[in-house]
This record gives sequence, structure tokens and C-alpha cells, in this order.
Amino acid sequence: MSESKATRNRQAQAILIENTGFLIMPCGYCEPRGLKCWAKEGYSKCAQSDRFAAEKRRLEREEEVAENELLQLQQQVNEHLSRLMRLHCQKKQLQERSDEMLRRNVETMDDLEVLDNAELFAAVEAQLLGAADVIDWGEVFAFGPLSSDVAGRSSSEVVRRS
Repeated sequence: MSESKATRNRQAQAILIENTGFLIMPCGYCEPRGLKCWAKEGYSKCAQSDRFAAEKRRLEREEEVAENELLQLQQQVNEHLSRLMRLHCQKKQLQERSDEMLRRNVETMDDLEVLDNAELFAAVEAQLLGAADVIDWGEVFAFGPLSSDVAGRSSSEVVRRS
């Protein structure tokens, strides 16, 4: 990749400082790294510090680009996850409706909807006429009659016996 004009200028400035500058007491960047610190009259930074600052700016730009890409990818993941969850929910509801059609011996979804609406209307009408509890006890006790060996016993006795 070709270097930008600013990069070439910084490199030229660093070379100029090293060639025509003078050795000074190490700055905060050069001292911990054991580098010689070259400075030149009229320049605010030493040669090494200028290179460091340029590299730091480049890394910060790359970091910002990577963060933006990550945010976009995260948004896409969230959108796909929402769609997947919605599809799972629709599939579950469809399966429940299918099971309900089989249980009620209905041929089509339209027939099931008509039956549901009729039951809802009947329940509302019964409540308006004063029925307090509109419960389909046949559905509540759909598991069948109690066997003779548990009739007359408490629930804890039945559980212990099972």
C-alpha cells in the first residue's frame, strides 16, 4: 500500500531531526524505551515521539473502523435473532392449532376459527345471563375416570402408593 503524503512528510521530518538535530535529555516516550532523543530547533516533538504519535493516530482510526463494523454486525445479528425467535413462535402456534384441529376433529383452520368464535360467543352470552362459572368440566377431567384403587383416598396416599 502506498504511503500517504502526511506519512511521507512525518518520516522526512523525523529523518531531518535525526540528521540535523541534537541529542537531548530523553523525553517521556524515549526514556522508558531506552531510545536516544533527537530534537531540532523549531520542532515541538523529538523524532521518535513524532513517529509514535502518527502510529497511535493510525491505530485509533483503525480501532474506530473496527468498532463501527462490529456495531453493524451486532445489529444484523440482533435482527436475525429476532426473526428466528418470531419464526419459532409462529411454528409453535401453528403446531398448537394443528393439535387443536385433531383434538376437535376439525378439517380446516377456518372451521376451527368458527368453532372458537362460537364457544367464545356462548361463554360471553352465558356470563351476561348470570352464569358465574362457565367451565367445561369435561375438559377439566379429560384424563378419564378414577380407578377404584385410588377412590376415597387422599392425594398424599395416592402419591405414596404410585
